[in-house]
Amino acid sequence: MLQTSNVLNMKRIVFLFVFSSFIVVGCSNKPEPEQDRQVVIFVTPKSLTNSSLKSSATFVEDEIQKILLFGVDDQNGVEEIFVTNTPSPNGVTLTISRKIKSFYAIANPSPEIESANPSNVSALNDMMSDFSNHPMSPFLMSGKASIIDETVHIELVRVVAKIRIIGENDFQISSVTVMNTSSKGYVFSKTPFSVPTGKTDYEPIISSNPTFYVAENTTVSPTKLVVSGQLYGKQAHYTIEQLTTNGGKPVDILRNTYYEVSVTPNTEYECSIKITILDWADIPVDSHTIPDENFE
Repeated sequence: MLQTSNVLNMKRIVFLFVFSSFIVVGCSNKPEPEQDRQVVIFVTPKSLTNSSLKSSATFVEDEIQKILLFGVDDQNGVEEIFVTNTPSPNGVTLTISRKIKSFYAIANPSPEIESANPSNVSALNDMMSDFSNHPMSPFLMSGKASIIDETVHIELVRVVAKIRIIGENDFQISSVTVMNTSSKGYVFSKTPFSVPTGKTDYEPIISSNPTFYVAENTTVSPTKLVVSGQLYGKQAHYTIEQLTTNGGKPVDILRNTYYEVSVTPNTEYECSIKITILDWADIPVDSHTIPDENFE
């Protein structure tokens, strides 16, 4: 009986050893957790310059004071948020989770944008900025890029458009008033193109050569410009109901686009308006005539 008991004990020991071996092997086959990785991120403003129509951005239009970086995973969830001040020309080095597959960047965010906490890409794309007052430098910019290797290049696009008014044929501009402009704008561009609801008027810009900035706007309820000045010593006021291209077709006001508007009086009652769109593709435009609303 003693010998039989010893045999049974030995069998139990062997079984437990084999069972424990299976447990160890099973644990060793579990996948290792993904290691973090380092990436170097470069952010640069997208140029306003066109190869045939030169319109280089100025220093104030390129200025970047702060960057928000949102790391997005393959499920479109926002994994991490990074904040950096003026980026170095050598890039910004970050240690990130391998779950992060792309970056969404916002330059020069307002306090409201900076305090936002989007949980996914949908919330990122719905973020808005307040443009109830004249947009000023440093301008809000945004961009995004996928992570392909250890170096990520993000091209930032200005969220606002640029408009310059030029007086021709002795018409001396004294001011321009922006009316019915969008009071809000999406931080990231929408596809298909759309703008938030809400309109506002700005205080007149007192300048003989006014250059100003506005949020995106559609042709459905277009931005209106009232240009005032002097012609041969008399007061003149011309209203540009909306921007139009070749053939008089209305155009949307798009982000990071430069609209140059030349006002050329023909008589004391009418003037020609030539609108040149300086962008990354030429858009031919024609002159068209509008009446002088109030020539004294």
